[in-house]
Amino acid sequence: MINGGNVQCNCIAGVVPSNISTAFGASEWERAEESPYAKMKPLLMGSVGVGQNTVTSYMSTAKIEGVVRPAVQIEDGYSALISANPSNPWYWHVLNYQPGQNASSVFQRVRITYYCVFEGRLQLNVS
Repeated sequence: MINGGNVQCNCIAGVVPSNISTAFGASEWERAEESPYAKMKPLLMGSVGVGQNTVTSYMSTAKIEGVVRPAVQIEDGYSALISANPSNPWYWHVLNYQPGQNASSVFQRVRITYYCVFEGRLQLNVS
């Protein structure tokens, strides 16, 4: 656990990729922290500008689903039309936790970059 050693903090921020949409509850922080591919970081909170840290992570559909990469490109469950969602989605759970403290305001800026592969491109007629 992040708080188990000598690290003293008053907030822990993290990201957890998962193929389960159910969010982690406040009492489930340890479960989130121990989830596969979870990334957590202790933060020292204070006045504006203090405690600004970055928690980064990368995840591929093949890795989170436990399949080989060609399967992601072939199976319909991992793809969709541009107006729909795949039938096998996965999620980023963005978390913060304050151990032993009452809830207070925490501002998080989330930036997500998606890397997509577009297949089956249609050839348009020249106009």
